[in-house]
Amino acid sequence: MSDTLYHYCSNAVFHSIMTTRKLRLSLLTMSNDANEGQHVVDMAHRLLPGAFVHKDAAIEQLKRVMSVVSALGFCLSVDGDLLSQWRGYADNARGIAIGFSSDVLEQAIDEFNSERLIVRLAPVAYGQEFLETMIKGDLMPIIEHYATGKMRVPVSGLLLDLRSESEVLIEQEAFKKASGELFWMLMRLANYAYMVKSPFFAEEKEYRLLSLVTVQDQKLALDDADFVAVADGLKPYREFPGERFDPKLITKIIVGPRHQTPAHVMRLFLDSNGFEHVEMTRSTGSYR
Repeated sequence: MSDTLYHYCSNAVFHSIMTTRKLRLSLLTMSNDANEGQHVVDMAHRLLPGAFVHKDAAIEQLKRVMSVVSALGFCLSVDGDLLSQWRGYADNARGIAIGFSSDVLEQAIDEFNSERLIVRLAPVAYGQEFLETMIKGDLMPIIEHYATGKMRVPVSGLLLDLRSESEVLIEQEAFKKASGELFWMLMRLANYAYMVKSPFFAEEKEYRLLSLVTVQDQKLALDDADFVAVADGLKPYREFPGERFDPKLITKIIVGPRHQTPAHVMRLFLDSNGFEHVEMTRSTGSYR
């Protein structure tokens, strides 16, 4: 991992981060990747052998699990001066790339995590090779789970007349238990869902502060959520960390090629908010 990870943002977001010393983990399914979170389903479909007779059933179960899993994220990049990032995430190069210390970030995560909300710092993989390596080992237990016959649907209708009540109850309980076991096997795959994107986005070299959340009955299970207005709607988010972060979390800022704040004014802003140690540079790009 790079010692410094960069978050490209508008001046308004930059001001908010530096003055509140809090980050916003927002809903990733509202990001710029329309297939966010779905690549793992496509990969599982490709890797499960065609001879596996329960393949379609397993994929449908995975889709059901993915329908109740979403994620909050804060996006970072290894590269702090990339034209596509300036254009896409920093108000068309008028904004800032904030450099975060990965070591201090990991420490903040350890101090923040609780049973209620777990955050991790994860690299994003692009394309199939990494994801294939990640999930291949988790597919075999799923195949074996079906092969044992545990997922056989309990008898119903006229067939009930041929079995005792105790036999039916045992079969139903066994199916219920097996379904629960399968759910957690599929949840392991869901853990990778927001760690992979299409190769189309590979230039971003992204890391994420990532926290999985659930969706229940079409409702996002997100206690204490706040909302921010974006150009095309409202986006839910949760603040990280709970308290103001240590100023040492930020080590550098890179001013966008179209940013207009004079250097001495920016220096005053940083110093006034406790960031005297932060190095300030300007993008090397000539984009205008």
